[in-house]
Amino acid sequence: MEMKYLRKVKGVNRLQRHRNEDIRRELEIQPITEYIEKRQLEWWGHLMRLPNNTPTRKIWEARSYGKRKRGRPEETWDDTIKKILEKKKVTIKRAKEMARDRKTWRKFTSS
Repeated sequence: MEMKYLRKVKGVNRLQRHRNEDIRRELEIQPITEYIEKRQLEWWGHLMRLPNNTPTRKIWEARSYGKRKRGRPEETWDDTIKKILEKKKVTIKRAKEMARDRKTWRKFTSS
């Protein structure tokens, strides 16, 4: 859907065979997945800086109990964050340390 919109803005169609990367570069737009990952990391950093007794932090760290559904376990938000950090070659421990300092975290997430 994203590329359909960007092609419409650029005035080209798929038959003209322009590469997605070229269209994004010409329009100076980052891929939506990169934007989403950046925002997720920003929010995670915010959660890491919250005191442990705040309701938001308590809810985020809460675990559900009981029998889970059959089949493959659903991917959690923590799993998603771990994958993003692995892609950026940073461990969870290091990321938590960086997130405590807002300026360092902002620099990390913007790169």
